Amino acid sequence: MSASSLTDFEIVALDFWPITVPLTDTFAISSGSITSAESVYIRVTLRGGATGFGECAPFTSITGEDQLGTLAAVERLKEAVVGRSCGSLRAISGMLAERAPSAPAARCGIETAILDAFCHAAGVPMWTYFGGATRDGFETDITLPMLGREKCLQLADHWHRRGFRVLKVKVGSHVDSDIAVIHDIFARYPDTSFVVDANQGFSEPDALLLMRALQKSGVAVRMIEQPVQKSDLEAMARLRRERIYPICADESAASRQDAVALVGAGAADIINIKIMKCGVVEAFDIALYGLTAGLQIMFGGMMETRLAMGCSLAMAAGIGSVHTLDLDTPLLMAEDPLTGGYQYDGPRMVLAEGAGMGIAAQLKM
Repeated sequence: MSASSLTDFEIVALDFWPITVPLTDTFAISSGSITSAESVYIRVTLRGGATGFGECAPFTSITGEDQLGTLAAVERLKEAVVGRSCGSLRAISGMLAERAPSAPAARCGIETAILDAFCHAAGVPMWTYFGGATRDGFETDITLPMLGREKCLQLADHWHRRGFRVLKVKVGSHVDSDIAVIHDIFARYPDTSFVVDANQGFSEPDALLLMRALQKSGVAVRMIEQPVQKSDLEAMARLRRERIYPICADESAASRQDAVALVGAGAADIINIKIMKCGVVEAFDIALYGLTAGLQIMFGGMMETRLAMGCSLAMAAGIGSVHTLDLDTPLLMAEDPLTGGYQYDGPRMVLAEGAGMGIAAQLKM
């Protein structure tokens, strides 16, 4: 590659703007609820003319970030990014982490846009950047928020008709009613399996009560996700040793260091990789470490549009060895602000053709 062509990879502009997308239903989990997705979109432009897009999707009850704070963080970081080569993503990621350690969503959006721009400039799909394992065979689960028995059954009916057979049920407030809702759905649809996600909402005894009740009823459970507080690795390890259902770490796994601690404590069978928790580069590192250490991995997200979800899908396709995909939040939105990119066919996720994530250069605004 000549010196002149290397300059084509220089970042010459970073633009960003807020975007709010209403949800079809309130998204309620044990730690809070929202009625809209409040993200920040980022566009990176390279000297050679290539562009790339990224999304910052803060979720206050999980990471403490919000849209306003994310806009301020991106504004602070912008100056440090412009002028660098998009080919030095790992170095840029490290710099962003040093400058904004408490703004992972902002860092994630910037990293995604830089990577997308690099892939467009190089003419390669993003999923090949992450390893190119496979572009086929991806199906997501669908989430049922904590909206009461009748609404959950209504949503289960809706999604089952559309072909979804893995339901992610949010629990963690009242264990008896949580058990009853899952029993009711399974009785109606015995061909479904469940991801049971407490978002840290249970005590250890209540988590064990739920697990034993579902096991006794023969409910098909793929995993119990983050049953207790993220710092209580000993409780997670004890629940795991019961060998009732696999234990998945989400909030407990916000960094590679967290993943090392989980492995050391024997506290998880599965780790939920979310780029919004730590940025793209570190999320990739966590996934590779987890696989090497014998964990299974799933990919999830915050309340993200197809922009951020496209990066996670590309990473999953690049790695190939994935236990579960939880990349469904665009399906919970009342509208889609994007053109191009991957598409949904029921639960199937179909990667776009072309370079990067395949997002069209002109976003709908």
